[in-house]
Amino acid sequence: MTEFDKNKIIVKLIGAIVLTGIGTTVAILGRDSYLSTSDTVDQGLRPLVVVASSGGDRSYGLNVRMDVQDDKSLRMTFYFTAKGITYREKPASSVISARVSFAGARNDDGLRCGTAINALPQVPFAALSPGTQQAIKIDAEGGTNSALNYGRESNQPQVGKDVMHGAYREYRTDIHILNDGSAYENRTVGEDEVTVWADVCMLPKTAVWRTNNSSYFGTNPRRTLLIPQVDWTSIGKTTDRQSWLYETVHVPRTQGEQLSESYPQMHAGTSEWTYVGEAYWAGSRGGKANIGYTDQPVFIFSSRSAADARAFALVVLGLILGVIGSLVVYIASRSVDLVMYAIRGKS
Repeated sequence: MTEFDKNKIIVKLIGAIVLTGIGTTVAILGRDSYLSTSDTVDQGLRPLVVVASSGGDRSYGLNVRMDVQDDKSLRMTFYFTAKGITYREKPASSVISARVSFAGARNDDGLRCGTAINALPQVPFAALSPGTQQAIKIDAEGGTNSALNYGRESNQPQVGKDVMHGAYREYRTDIHILNDGSAYENRTVGEDEVTVWADVCMLPKTAVWRTNNSSYFGTNPRRTLLIPQVDWTSIGKTTDRQSWLYETVHVPRTQGEQLSESYPQMHAGTSEWTYVGEAYWAGSRGGKANIGYTDQPVFIFSSRSAADARAFALVVLGLILGVIGSLVVYIASRSVDLVMYAIRGKS
């Protein structure tokens, strides 16, 4: 090996080392970005919506329909149904007084109910109805069944103290009972523009959507829909005629988006995904703290374009790793050549 050959090898060796450093840096950044997409929320805290009611002359049910809007906000439609009710019948006994209270973070901005333009008033815990107070306290101590305190130990004394010192947005309305089997998507009033058959609350998208921090070409690849848990109880300490709770969730199918995971499974229609929630009861009708509550489904959506970009990034990352491997072999080989040249020069 001549001196010229030695210098040429040194130059190539330096170039290979530089390229290896650059490739390794890109690979590390790409790896972190790729792995961070797995940090998708698949459970956790969600809004708690407590509906407290009283009235009626027969057993009746609460129906809650949740519709995700184009801007990703959530519309919740509430109405009551019973068997044997004639449509638009309006005796005083068929009117249900309801208080809808919202607990949990991320609700304030954009939370609206009925026809009100301004934000709902904040009500201190002590001023809530006895039934609402019981529902919030029970949920806060529910552990893995809790909307407000998911995943934390239920025996923490601070949990109960926190909810008792909080203030909660509340909406009050009077809704006439509809015949069982009726279904509504929007707020509905009678011809007198006073009689309410169904009422609506709007929750901002920040209340129900969770996203990770990774993105490809400005698109977040995965996001989680954590719909509110609905509790239904009495305005007073004991329930009277509250009998069944029915909940449906509707998410429009939009171009470029797919449902990646669903717990439990959603039904895929031509224009929307739908889910019929499970309802459970704590206690028995007429008893203290008798509460109906919905389950806590988790829906994870992904962007098709972001998923494609993620797959492309993975291919590029594999190519970079292959090039880095070749450069490492080259560096090792040329380093051996230089060492052997140096040994021969000394001998």
